[in-house]
This record gives sequence, structure tokens and C-alpha cells, in this order.
Amino acid sequence: MYFKPNFLDWVPVGKFPDILSLMCARYSLGKVMGMERYLLVDKFFLPERQTNRYAIAPGTLVPTIDLVDGELTLVERRWGLKPAWWKMAPVINARSSTALEKPLFRNLVPRQRCLMPVAGYYEWSDFPDGKQPFFFRRPDQMGFMFAAIWGDSPDGPQCALLTTEPNAQIAAMHDRMPSILDPEQARIWLETPSADEAIQVAMAGVPDGYLEMYPVTRRVNSSSYDAPDAIQRITEREPNRDGQFSLF
Repeated sequence: MYFKPNFLDWVPVGKFPDILSLMCARYSLGKVMGMERYLLVDKFFLPERQTNRYAIAPGTLVPTIDLVDGELTLVERRWGLKPAWWKMAPVINARSSTALEKPLFRNLVPRQRCLMPVAGYYEWSDFPDGKQPFFFRRPDQMGFMFAAIWGDSPDGPQCALLTTEPNAQIAAMHDRMPSILDPEQARIWLETPSADEAIQVAMAGVPDGYLEMYPVTRRVNSSSYDAPDAIQRITEREPNRDGQFSLF
């Protein structure tokens, strides 16, 4: 299968709420592996400027994968949906359980579905001394796919990921988690003509143990921070802005 890159200027667009209060507001493409099993190709390559991105923030261009005329096609889209009629901040995720009901999403799910390749993603937990980021990834460090939808806007193509109910492991931190698809589910998500079947796939979730989580540097709390150490496990407590140490 042939990947046709669609290149756009990579600049952040749109104002977003505090990312630390959003679900899955950062994710990583750094060292993404194992996409071949999803795409049935011998080797998967990202555009050079999409490699070595370790803490991707909303509003920037991200790689997505579509099925166009029977071919898997890589398209860069801005993360965050904001059509011309939408007067609020760009929306970076959509609840799969209500996506077919909400005006912003209901016309996209039937015909405008895509995948987002991911190496891992971040969530935050409240500690007495502030927000602490944690990184979620596969224990074998293989990449995976988010279910996503796409739309058009005056700023160009955009996308948002789907979310679902958390498994017990994730529920301790958040009441939602991204809709993570295995290769068979990813094929259904892209190919099925049934929006209802697609939503059922997005709602399926993953079992406990599918992901591991560990604390990472609080530098990730800044949306401008994107460096290799963003995904590195920390084993020592970090001081916060006041010079106090976190508690884990």
C-alpha cells in the first residue's frame, strides 16, 4: 500500500484551554514502532518533520491515516476541530458514546474517519504540590492507533481523537481514555459504511495491562516542551516552582 504525504505548514493555530485540564492533551510519536501490523506494509515511514516528536500539543499538524479510493493515505491535519461556525475553542477529543448526537461530530463520524498513529500519551494527576504528568505506553513499546475523525475549516484540515470509558487501570486517574484500536478494529473503523458499527469499535476499549504508566518530568506541563526526555521515566522526585519536592 502506498502512502501519499499531504504537507502543510506546521504552525500552531487556535487558542486552547489549560491543557493540563484536558483528557489526553499531549501525545508522543517519538520512537513509534509496529505500525506495519496495522497498515500491512513492509515499512512505515512518517514525514521527516513528524519524527522525533515527543510531546505533541494541540493546534499543531499531526499525521493521520485515511482510506482514500482503497489506498491508505497519510494526511497531515491540525489537531483540534474548529469549523467556521464553531465559536468556542478547538475541540481535541470527542466522546464516542455521544459523537453521533453532537452537532460538531455527528456529520463527521459517518464519512470522515481516520487513524492517529501514537507511541504513547500523557495524563496528569493532582498532587499537593501541583500537576504531575504520567506517560502511558505499551509495555512492549509498540505503537498503536487512536480512532479519530476529521473536518475542514478556514485553517485547513483538522482532526480530533475519540474517547471511551476507561478500564480499571486508567479509571484511577481519569474518567475517560482514548479509543485505542487493534489492527482489526482499525480496519473496521476505516472501512465500515456503518457509523453505528464504527462507534461500537471506538467504544470497545482495551483491557487492563494493555498499557503501562509511569511518571515523567514536569517540564511536560509546558505545552512548548518537546524533547526526548519527555517520555523518560523519572525515579527521583522533582522540585516544583517553589523548590518543594513532589510526593511520589
